[in-house]
Amino acid sequence: MSIHRDLVFFRAGLLDPDQAVELADRLASDATLRARLAALDDRWNPEVDLSVPKWRLPPPGLGVGASAGLPMVFSASGLRPGDRFQVRIDPLPDPGARAVVVLRRAADGWAIRYPRGPREALRLDQLPRDELGAFPLDLRADADPGRQRWGVALPRIDHLVAQPRGQEWAWLRRGAASGRVPVATVDVVVDEAL
Repeated sequence: MSIHRDLVFFRAGLLDPDQAVELADRLASDATLRARLAALDDRWNPEVDLSVPKWRLPPPGLGVGASAGLPMVFSASGLRPGDRFQVRIDPLPDPGARAVVVLRRAADGWAIRYPRGPREALRLDQLPRDELGAFPLDLRADADPGRQRWGVALPRIDHLVAQPRGQEWAWLRRGAASGRVPVATVDVVVDEAL
């Protein structure tokens, strides 16, 4: 990538977290590079809101391997509010050290749906395993129809519970954004309730 493109991506918040840290270090030590960024800032006129979201999670298909299995529905129709669906989490090393945190994307960002507190988190190895070694996790579709995006974060349980009270989820957000915490997201489509 060219340095100009790197600077544009840096300013737009589109670099991977490790690339952003590397470029920030280069900017701190290179006055010419800082001048180029300042010149870019003078011309910068973004047409979109570039505020950093509270949660930066990968889109479906990226991140740790997971997929939404076939909905467990016993009717000819599609997934309805309240129906169960299954998320399969690919095997990870040391599943006994990983906590399971379920998130749901809403209009105002991601919300933690499970657990209520870090000390109540289920370990990944407490989930059953399927014949391929993956961990199936049953979830229940919410009442709002349309596309629902769900996320599963798998932080190290010792890191999660070691955070000061009230800071547990801030640490998880930073870990998910930087790639230190494995995260997967899936989409399911929910039909209107009958």
